Amino acid sequence: MKTMRLTLQQTVGEVMNGTPVTLPPGARIREAVRRFTDEGPAAIAIVDATGALCGLLTMLDLLRAVPREEARGGLPSSPESRTVETVMRPGVITVEPSDPLAAALDLLLETRFHALPVVRRYGHGPELVGMLEQRHLLPLLASGG
Repeated sequence: MKTMRLTLQQTVGEVMNGTPVTLPPGARIREAVRRFTDEGPAAIAIVDATGALCGLLTMLDLLRAVPREEARGGLPSSPESRTVETVMRPGVITVEPSDPLAAALDLLLETRFHALPVVRRYGHGPELVGMLEQRHLLPLLASGG
């Protein structure tokens, strides 16, 4: 976080993580699991080669990808053969760096998402510039909002 005292009058850009965890759409699920384990993000942004946001991946998305046939004794499907593109959430709700922090907090509360990608909108699509996670807003409790 860039500031010590956090208020709802600040912008998303003042609070966001400017170096979010990202993966390309063709990355294997095993790589996503490793990144969640090693780096602990609330979500991983899936971006193409131009930096445009393609989707968002959460741990819940990965857990939904666990083959239930394997649990019932069927044939397992290998995580090595699956890509994050097959389990990510496309069409993600986003915020921009200039958006008020109060509006982003409202979105997090309404959607129950743990993170919101922060984008700038350009011709080739929304360019990922950061990530705003619930934990970034916890200092609001200490500062009184």
